[in-house]
Amino acid sequence: FFCVRCWYIEAILKMVHSSKRIIPEELSNHIPTVLEAVEKHPDALKGASEELRNNKDVVLHAVRAFGRSLEYASPELAADLDVVFAALKDPNGYAMQYVSKELRGDPDVVMAALEHDALALAFASLGLRNNAEVVKKALRTQAGYSWDCRWFWSVLRYASTE
Repeated sequence: FFCVRCWYIEAILKMVHSSKRIIPEELSNHIPTVLEAVEKHPDALKGASEELRNNKDVVLHAVRAFGRSLEYASPELAADLDVVFAALKDPNGYAMQYVSKELRGDPDVVMAALEHDALALAFASLGLRNNAEVVKKALRTQAGYSWDCRWFWSVLRYASTE
């Protein structure tokens, strides 16, 4: 019995977890190559040179294509509001976990993250997880995706117990 779905998922996992570079090392500082790669693959920025991972234009290009590319940005750019807000606009979510610790306590940043990803609440500061408006926003976002009560509990588990 051949399961196409299982094969597809396995292929994706192999690709994601492979150590193969998306950008060859000799091209890691070549801006046109890096820009093309980051448009096509969320992990492409990982193969860019340190200089390009600290280049705001390159990183903005990457996070506009895939918000989770923020993972490979320099710490300075993971704390840059322009870059962070661009990453948080990705409807697939996942970017909040790569936002700098300082910005995880910024209400505007957290509310922007909750616009697309209710589970971004998990990465908000404790103070914001204790904020009723923030938790309500997460629940409203989740309600837009699913009314299954199990999903509401998955959001509420990140709310502060205070």
